[in-house]
Amino acid sequence: MAPETPTLQLAGCQVDLVRQVVSFADGSAGTLTTREAQLLAYLAARPEQDVSREELLDRVWSYRASYATRAVDVTMRRLRAKVEPDPQTPVHLISVHGVGYRFVPTPSAPASRADRPFGGHTIPPVGAEADGLDLSQVPSERTRFVGRDDELERLQRLLRPGGEAPRLVSVLGPGGVGKSRLASHLVHRDDTADAQWPGGVWWCELQTADGLGALVATVAAALSVVLAGTEHDMVETVGRALSGRGRALVVLDGFERCVGHAARTVGEWIGSAPEAVFLVTSRERLRLSGERVIDVSPLGAAEGRTLLVDRMAAAGVDVEGIDEAAVDRVVRRLEGLPLAIELAAPRARLMSLDALHARLDERFKVLRTNARDDGRTLRAVLDGSWDLLEDDERRALTWCSTFVGGFTLEAAEAVLDQGGDTWPLDRIEALRDKSLLRVLETEDDAPPRLGLYDSVREYAAERLAERGEVELAEARHAAYLADVGEELASGIERHGGRERMVELAAEADNLLAVVRRRVRAAPLEAVRAALALEPLFTARGPYAVYAGLLDEVLAAAVDSADIDAERLAALRVARANLYRLAGRLDCSATQLEAALALVGGAGSVAETRAYVIGSLLAFESSRVDDAVARAEQGLAIARQHRHRWLEGTLAGMLGAFATVRNQVEEAERRFAEAIRLDEEAGNEPRAALDQSNFALLLTELGRLDEAEGHLLLALEHHLAWRNTRGAANAHSNLAMLRARQGRLGEAQGHAREAVRMYKGAGYTRFAVMADQNVALLQWARRGAAVALPHLREVAAAFEALDDAGTLRLSRAYLAAAEASEGHADEAERVLGDGGDVGKNPRIEGVVEMAHAFVAMARGHRDEAVAARDRGLASALYQVRFLADLLGRALDGED
Repeated sequence: MAPETPTLQLAGCQVDLVRQVVSFADGSAGTLTTREAQLLAYLAARPEQDVSREELLDRVWSYRASYATRAVDVTMRRLRAKVEPDPQTPVHLISVHGVGYRFVPTPSAPASRADRPFGGHTIPPVGAEADGLDLSQVPSERTRFVGRDDELERLQRLLRPGGEAPRLVSVLGPGGVGKSRLASHLVHRDDTADAQWPGGVWWCELQTADGLGALVATVAAALSVVLAGTEHDMVETVGRALSGRGRALVVLDGFERCVGHAARTVGEWIGSAPEAVFLVTSRERLRLSGERVIDVSPLGAAEGRTLLVDRMAAAGVDVEGIDEAAVDRVVRRLEGLPLAIELAAPRARLMSLDALHARLDERFKVLRTNARDDGRTLRAVLDGSWDLLEDDERRALTWCSTFVGGFTLEAAEAVLDQGGDTWPLDRIEALRDKSLLRVLETEDDAPPRLGLYDSVREYAAERLAERGEVELAEARHAAYLADVGEELASGIERHGGRERMVELAAEADNLLAVVRRRVRAAPLEAVRAALALEPLFTARGPYAVYAGLLDEVLAAAVDSADIDAERLAALRVARANLYRLAGRLDCSATQLEAALALVGGAGSVAETRAYVIGSLLAFESSRVDDAVARAEQGLAIARQHRHRWLEGTLAGMLGAFATVRNQVEEAERRFAEAIRLDEEAGNEPRAALDQSNFALLLTELGRLDEAEGHLLLALEHHLAWRNTRGAANAHSNLAMLRARQGRLGEAQGHAREAVRMYKGAGYTRFAVMADQNVALLQWARRGAAVALPHLREVAAAFEALDDAGTLRLSRAYLAAAEASEGHADEAERVLGDGGDVGKNPRIEGVVEMAHAFVAMARGHRDEAVAARDRGLASALYQVRFLADLLGRALDGED
C-alpha cells in the first residue's frame, strides 16, 4: 500500500517519495536512501496506526519477523535526522514503546528548519576549521570495553600522522566479532583526537545502506553536506567537502553492503581529499590500492572469560566465586565471538553455566536478546552475511558445512566441484574475503586449512537442508575423505609417516563425521573411515571414543554385503587391540578368533596384525611360551608377504619376551634386528618403542648410561609425533631407570607423568600399572605405611580388569607391603593361592619376594632369605627392587 500522492508534506520540508528527495523552505535539498523512502512510505500509508518492528521487517525489509535486527531502529534514526524539525523530539515519526512506530501526518507544533538545511546540522563554510571535535555521531560506550590491546595499538600506529601513514585502513572480520565496537572505542579513548583530526571525526553507519546513492547520502548526512544532481555529482560534492575539512577521519561502519561501490566513492575521495583518512569496518576488504587491513579475530580465552563475567554481572548474575572452568567451557563453545558472548550472558540469570553450555546446541534460540531497544540475534547477523552472497557463493558456503574441523583447498575443490565455468577455489576465496571462512591453526608442518565458525557452519547446514542437497553433499564429502584417510593411514608406518600422521590428525573430525553420517546409509565408507583413524586413536586416544566408534561400525559391517573379509577382519583386530589395552582380555581373544576365521592363511596385513595382537594378549595373560610362538608365526607371515613394517614390530616383541625370560643374548639380538628393520621401513613410532624396550634390557644389565640415551631419544620421538601412549611408555621406563640410579624423586615424577598420559589417552590398564609404580616408589622413599593406602587402591582397580596375571602381580606387591608393616595374616590373605596365571618369570619372582616378606613378618629369617633367593633367580629389576626393600627390612633399616 502506498500513500495517495508520491509527495509528502511535513513540517518544514516536502518529501518526494519517488525521487527520494527532501526539499526545504530555504531552497536546499537532501536525499533519502531507498530503504528510508520505503520505510516512510509504508508508515505514511498507515497514518496514526501503531506498526510493529516485526511488520516493518517483514513488509519493508522482507525479513522473517523472528529474525529481528537493528535495521528498523537504525534506519528510523537516520530518517528522523533528514525529515524531522528536531530528531530528538520527533513530530511525525513517533516511537511506540514495546511495539514499533506511528506516523502522525499533521504536527501539533510546526517548526522551521531553515537554519538546518540537511541532516540536522548547519553546513560549515568550506575550508572552515571545526570548533572543537564533536563525537556525538560516534556510538556511545554503554558497557565496558574488553581486550583488543594488540588491535588498538596497531590501529593507533597506522592512524598516527606521518609520511608513511595509510589513507585507508580496513578493519575486517565476521559479523559479531566486534569491529564497530573496536572502531568506536578507538575514537573515544584517543585523548589526542582534537589535535590529530582538526577536520573532525565523522561516523557513517552503512549497515542498511543499499546502493551507491544511499552510501553517498549517508556520508553526506554525517558531513552536513547538501546533495543534488546525478550520482557522479553527489560523489564529487562529498569529495570537495572533505577536501575543505583538512585532516579528518571518516569512519565508514558496516561497509560490506557497499564494497561494489568502493572504487567510485572511497577511491575517488582519497584522490580529491588528500588529507582525509578513511577507517572502514567491513566483512569484506575493499580491494583498493593502498588499503591496509587489520583482521579482527574472536577473543582469546582470557579476554572471552573477562567479557562473559562482566556481562553476566551487568545482567544481575552473582559472579562471586564463579567457576572459571565452566566460564571457559562456555566461551570455547561460543568460539570467543563477542556478540555471542554478549547474547549468552543474560541467560545465566536463569540457568547454570553448565546448563547454558548444553543449551548451545540450539544456539540460534539461545543467542538472541529480549531487550526492547536491541533487536540483535546471532541469526540476524548471519542473515545479513547471507544476503551479500552471490548464488554460487551461497552454494559453496552450504556445501562447506559438510566439513567438520576444517578442510584443505584440495578438499574443497574435490567436494565442491560440480563442473561449469566457476572454479571452486574462486568461491572459497570469495567466502574468505567476506569473513565467512577463517584460517585455522594447525600442527607444525600441516598443510594450511580453512574452516567455518560453528555458528556459521550450523547456519549454512540449515540452508543446505533448505536447498535439498544434504545427501548429495555428504556423499561427496564421504567419498573424498575415505580415499584421503586410507592413503594417509597406510603410510604412517613408512618413510614420511610423521607428516601423514599430522594430516590424519587434521582430518580426524571429518573422518568421524563420515562414520557417524554413513554408518547406516553407506557402511563401506564408514568402515574405511573408521580403519583410517586407528593409527591416530591408538597413539593418542581417547580409547573410549574409538572403542564406541568401532562397536557401531562393526554392528553395521557384519550385516552388510559390501564389506569384504579383509576389512571386516581388520575391524575385529582393531577392536581386539582396544579390548587388550583396556584389560578385557577375554573379549580381545574372542575378536581375534573371529578375525582369523575370516582371513586365516591369507597372508594379509589383517592376519599378520592378528598374530601381533594375539602374541601380546598371550604375554599379558602370562602365557609367555604361547606369546613367543605366535610372534614367530606372525614374523614368518610378514617376511613371506613382505610386510616390512610388521617384521620390525614382531622382532621387537620377541626381544621384549626374551628379556622377561632372562635370555639376554637373544633379547639383544632381537632388539638390534627390530630397530634395523624399523629404520629401513621408516617406521619411526615402532623404532622409538623398540628403543624404549631395549633400554629396559640395558637397565637390567646395568648399562645405565646406554639405557638413558635410548630412552631420551625414544621420548623425544614420541613427543614429536604426539604419541601419547609411546611417550607414557618411555616415562614408565625412565622411572625404572632413575630408580635403579637411586634418583627416586625423579623416578616418581616420570611415573606420575606416565599415569597422567595413560589416563588422558583412556588406556585404563596401563594407567593402573603406572600408578602401581608410583606407589612402589612412594614405599621406597617414605616407607610401606605411607604407600599402603595407594597400593590397596591399585589392587582394587586391577580387580575390575579382566587380567589375572596383572592382578596377581598387584596383590603380591600389596602383600609385601602389608607384611613389611607386620600384617602377616592380611598379607597371606591378599596373596592367596594365586590361581592359574600361567608362567611369567616377573610375576613368579615378585610373588616369591612377597612370600619372603611374610616369612620376615613371622620372624622366619632363614625362610625369608630362601624365598628372596628364589625370586632373584629371575634377574629382573622389579624383583631386585623388592629384594632391596626386603634387605633393608632384614637389616633393620625400614
